[in-house]
Amino acid sequence: MVTLACERSAVVRRVTGRIGGSRVVMACALGLGFTLTGCMIGPKYKVPSAPVAEGWRAAQDARISGDPADPKEWWKVFNDPVLDSLIQTAHKQNLTLQMAALRIAEARLRNSLVWLMELSPIPLGPSASYTHLKHSTTVRPDVSVTWPNPPPPLAGIIKSQLPQVSVSPEIDKYSGDISILWKPDIWGATRRRIQATAAMVAAEFASYDDALVALVAEVASTYVRIRACDEQLGVLRENIALQEKLLKGAQDRAGKNQASEADVHLATVLLRDTQAKVPLVETALRESENALCVLLGKAPGDIRTELGAARPIPIAPAKVAVGVPADLLRRRPDVRRAEREAAAACAQIGIARAKLYPSLDLFAMFGVASSFTSKLFDSASHTSAYGGSSSWNIFLYPATIQMIRDADAQYQGMILAYQETVLQAAREAEDAATRFAKSHDRLQVLSEGVSASKRAADVSTAKYQDGSVAFPMPLESLRYLESEQSQMIETRGSVALNLIALYKALGGGWEIRQGQELLSDENRQQMRSRTDWKTFLGPHNLKTKEE
Repeated sequence: MVTLACERSAVVRRVTGRIGGSRVVMACALGLGFTLTGCMIGPKYKVPSAPVAEGWRAAQDARISGDPADPKEWWKVFNDPVLDSLIQTAHKQNLTLQMAALRIAEARLRNSLVWLMELSPIPLGPSASYTHLKHSTTVRPDVSVTWPNPPPPLAGIIKSQLPQVSVSPEIDKYSGDISILWKPDIWGATRRRIQATAAMVAAEFASYDDALVALVAEVASTYVRIRACDEQLGVLRENIALQEKLLKGAQDRAGKNQASEADVHLATVLLRDTQAKVPLVETALRESENALCVLLGKAPGDIRTELGAARPIPIAPAKVAVGVPADLLRRRPDVRRAEREAAAACAQIGIARAKLYPSLDLFAMFGVASSFTSKLFDSASHTSAYGGSSSWNIFLYPATIQMIRDADAQYQGMILAYQETVLQAAREAEDAATRFAKSHDRLQVLSEGVSASKRAADVSTAKYQDGSVAFPMPLESLRYLESEQSQMIETRGSVALNLIALYKALGGGWEIRQGQELLSDENRQQMRSRTDWKTFLGPHNLKTKEE
């Protein structure tokens, strides 16, 4: 590193006595520094362009509307108070969400550190000192007497030597001063750092919102799976009762030699096959309940108190409004996060480019010094010093150029990542809208199939009892009935799950955190018991847009 600096006499000046002149000089230096801070090199950031379609392809289906969407509290379309309560609990207690809130606090603290450590003048701290000097020495004073017109015998200089004398002078010195070091942000590197850290604060906010969107969707999906398992168990029990009745009829007819033993065995196989499905559904139910406990920030256990009695699968509306694809750019948190990360990467180019130019350091000291405490604050005791230095890493120019290129490559990568995020968001929304519409169509067909299967099972079972039809007919009708009912429950659950996925793809649900403290009371109390957080505002007060 080559350091370019003036001579000491020009760079650092110490003034003792009145400091009016030094104030003028220092004010001029500070004014020059502030003037120089007006420059900010590096590219000016603008939101990258992204390929966005004018409308949804899925909107060609009558169940998908291009009308403006309002997915802020989309789960309320199910009209299920239990689901509403679970989502509110998860929002307050989910641990993943709490960790995301702490990352916001960390990002905000990093942003404030840039302000405090790099942009503001750095006080080197006040200092005070007392010095007592004592020096012992021996002197022999010479006394010379000049006689202008002495008598001839005494002409010249009469000298007399006194005896040696020991002296010990003592000097007291009292002083105090305060020093300040300031690095003017001539090329805007510090302001670029502030831009970068502020963008990352907004990015962490978007990450929190993304986690909240995912949490709300996962709670709703898990709740739907639990209700689907409840219904599935109910349907299995109903079919087991019907199949037991068929087995009893086959046994009675076989006892009267009106049917073969094969009918009994086939009825037994059908019954056992249906009974074997119960443990599988119960396992899935228990796993979903445990997953819901974790989402609510609780240890896995009995959650039936919160769930209440068994309820049917939440019913999804037949039609849903999805707005236009451009809405994803402002609503989807992951899109907002990618855009803010691109802004932070853009600022890094300016930070790297500032290293091509010289830097300036300004120094100032003001204080008092006197040998007498009574005169310490007199105007004659005032002292001051001021100066500056400049440095330039001119021999690191090739390395700096490489750093600039690296920052630019990272920025371009962030632009592509943003565009990729927009494309993926549009694909997820299109896929979810299509699945929602088509699962509705499938549900309608299956509903007709279940109705037909019930009629077939009733008729064939009754006719088998009076001997009008052979055993395979009621056997197959009950088999089809159980299969069709299971598929219909699965599809009803899929309709609800696809609607949840659609609202998640639209980026809905994060708005419920607005105006609320993101950290729970318990976490805040734990942190305050260790560290002073009294002056730290909650993350909900942070700005999420670059000024």
